[in-house]
Amino acid sequence: MKVEFDREDLRPQHKDIPTSQVAFEHLNPEAQGALLIARRGVFYENGRKSYNAVYPPKKK
Repeated sequence: MKVEFDREDLRPQHKDIPTSQVAFEHLNPEAQGALLIARRGVFYENGRKSYNAVYPPKKK
């Protein structure tokens, strides 16, 4: 399973981060929770023309 994210799923202080730099820590708590369950996600922007894979942190 994978989830899809957009700018609405980012924390307020990261709303302007470039698409290629979006990572788990930039997502809001709800989006992080969904990503932990799904184990992979994609951040989309510009009508799905720009995207970046997002993964939860690795377990130690």
